[in-house]
Amino acid sequence: MVIKIMAILLGVFFTTQPATACADETHTDYSNTQLQISEIYPSPNEGEEEFIEIYNNGNTRIDLTNWKIGDASGKMSTLSEQSIEAGDYFSITHSTSKIYLNNGGDSVMLIAPDESIIDETTYEDSQSGESWALFDTEWQWTNTPTPGKKNTTTTTEKETPAEKTPSYETSEFIFINELLPNPSGSDTTDEWIELINEGEKTIQLFGWSITDENRTYTLEDTSIAPEEHLIIEVTESRISLNNNGDRLYLIDPFDKIIQGVEYDTAKEDQSWSRFGNDWQWADPTAGEKNILPLEEEELIGINILSTAEFRELENDEIATIEVTATVQPGIFGSQYFYAQDSSAGIQVYSYSKLFPEIEAGDLLRITGKKSESRGEVRIKTSEESDIEIIGKVNIPEAQTTPPQEENEGMLITITGTLTELSSKEAIIEDEFHAIFKNGAEINTNDLEEGNTVTIIGITSQYDDSYRFFPRSQDDITTEKISLELIPAAEAKTLQTITPSTKSNQTYLLTIFVILGLLIILIQQKIQSKKQRHELPSQMNLLQKKRETTSLKDVASSDES
Repeated sequence: MVIKIMAILLGVFFTTQPATACADETHTDYSNTQLQISEIYPSPNEGEEEFIEIYNNGNTRIDLTNWKIGDASGKMSTLSEQSIEAGDYFSITHSTSKIYLNNGGDSVMLIAPDESIIDETTYEDSQSGESWALFDTEWQWTNTPTPGKKNTTTTTEKETPAEKTPSYETSEFIFINELLPNPSGSDTTDEWIELINEGEKTIQLFGWSITDENRTYTLEDTSIAPEEHLIIEVTESRISLNNNGDRLYLIDPFDKIIQGVEYDTAKEDQSWSRFGNDWQWADPTAGEKNILPLEEEELIGINILSTAEFRELENDEIATIEVTATVQPGIFGSQYFYAQDSSAGIQVYSYSKLFPEIEAGDLLRITGKKSESRGEVRIKTSEESDIEIIGKVNIPEAQTTPPQEENEGMLITITGTLTELSSKEAIIEDEFHAIFKNGAEINTNDLEEGNTVTIIGITSQYDDSYRFFPRSQDDITTEKISLELIPAAEAKTLQTITPSTKSNQTYLLTIFVILGLLIILIQQKIQSKKQRHELPSQMNLLQKKRETTSLKDVASSDES
């Protein structure tokens, strides 16, 4: 009986939903509304006004309240509270709608109060004084606009514009800027030629050509903007650059030689690079500014130290280091970023925020002054030229060590239980503090206390404490705990339960306690009622038994 009652109560509890008062909402179906766009006047004559016209093609009057018209830009205009009779036209001028119809082409939509699009039309290249009009089911241009009236069939044929041939242009500021004749990969796929526009306006390169006197490559409909680099791959030009030396010419569309370039034996994986009027072999910089290599004599006197050696200098001593950027400026702060080599890491600081366009993985040569802030070592620069980008390398792997003096300024990774969490900080194992800087844009929605997390970041010192900064959301991974049925003997090994799980367990326990109490009360009432019914019967049986016993005693006495 108890089990049956329990099942009934559980069924009622989990299937009964709270009663909510609701009323059926009346919804109008506008899909069959016979309202349509009938005319558009995008390019009016002087003294006239743009308009959009709507036509009621149905048999009943239509209320225009809360109807809208819109264009391709997203501009919307709500129609006035009036109606349009069957067979009538309704014209909305620009001064009312505030919608600008583009002369070069646009789209216009008619939108019902439920936000559904009832009608739409698109036009191209309007001419002054012509309207885009609907005749039965066909749209065409007409030179007789008829706002608020039936469209006329006096039309002007739109000429299909002839395909324009790009005009020829010449310039004295288009140059061959860099060549890669002998790449480390395949010469047939990895060679390239780079052009640059050092002028002040965009130049159409249609008809320009490049030749090595064996093969000529002519450019098609291509333009090049000021300071833009244009890479022409060998797979496109079919010009094979000889490793033992070659000569190239750049020729404009009028057959004028703009530039000639010649080189001797090509160095492997080095590009023949232009620096003003001079050329040198340098590291390839396809699509970017050429980087002038330092000659050996230029390196004399430059004190290039390892980062670990630089950190041991006295404050205000000046030296040069070569390091890899592990994060770009602006992520942790506008005045600094971090870099490291194999020996140590360091904060790179500029009070004036003067940095070149640095990305993580850039190999940098930095000259600056050794300084400290709140115990953290810096290399302090004063000019943008103090930092030179000399190449691109892989970002160093993060060390699996806690944040401490030995890895200050370096990438580290920490894995452990997330014991505390806020929008600005995560604490792992009650010990390691990961600080979320605004520029890193860390979203903590997927993080929960009690879960296992792995966070990569850069160690930073603040007075006597060490913390680390993740650079982006990609530096954080989490592993959620999945609760399964655990044998009683092993249950004690589960140490951490998430707050949400505890809350759910408490909620369910409370429900079953209440259900248990209800069952006990119901059972007691049933038992009490049963006892009240059984008591008279038991008393009657007892009385009859007593009477029978008394009769037997009388009979025995008579026999005696």
